[in-house]
Amino acid sequence: PRGRTTRPMYHDPLVTRSAVPEHLVPKPVSSGSVAPAATAAAAPAAAKAAGITKPAPPPTLLQEVMRLCQEALAKAFPSVECAVIVVPSGRAAHYQNNTAMQLFKVLKDSGRAGEAASPRDIAAALAAATVACDTAGVLDKCEAAGPGFVNLHISRPYLERTVNSILLHGPLPPPGAPKRVVVDFSSPNVAKEMHVGHLRSTIIGDSLCRILTFCGHTVARVNHVGDWG
Repeated sequence: PRGRTTRPMYHDPLVTRSAVPEHLVPKPVSSGSVAPAATAAAAPAAAKAAGITKPAPPPTLLQEVMRLCQEALAKAFPSVECAVIVVPSGRAAHYQNNTAMQLFKVLKDSGRAGEAASPRDIAAALAAATVACDTAGVLDKCEAAGPGFVNLHISRPYLERTVNSILLHGPLPPPGAPKRVVVDFSSPNVAKEMHVGHLRSTIIGDSLCRILTFCGHTVARVNHVGDWG
């Protein structure tokens, strides 16, 4: 409307027709300062110039939690073979160890039912063993919950160390043996009309190829254009 001033829009006005609130408007970067993104991008080069060696690729967070739970199982219940089940938890914790239910049945079938009266007792023993095995400070809290679950809370200092390592050395691929991978993507049929689905397949396929290449694999990009008729 005439005579009415509006704040600048930082998204498509034809879609939303609304302005960004003042507290969300990006602040301009002065010429004498360096943007955070530029600082983060220059961190790996600065580390190299300072003679800091790049560490070996670290395990993923899930791999680290899985390792802790496996060590806790071996510590709390020696000589017992049972698969460790760790899943992300969206409720009361970051991860959840669901091994106690299956382990209770394994102990019962092997004649060792006297070592735990219930899955809840097994979960409590696993939680205590997990805390004892966590010498690197991965967890902030580990506790038994429900009928036989172990809630695992990742510690903030551990996450901060991981993020600082990424800023210093750059992103590192996960450990693993390199393989030869074939990715067949895009693949439009030259006898038919193009549509948006081809663009989606091309973007997803290219993204997968980039990720696999970053992880050290030899990637063969295959584009089968289809046949006439």
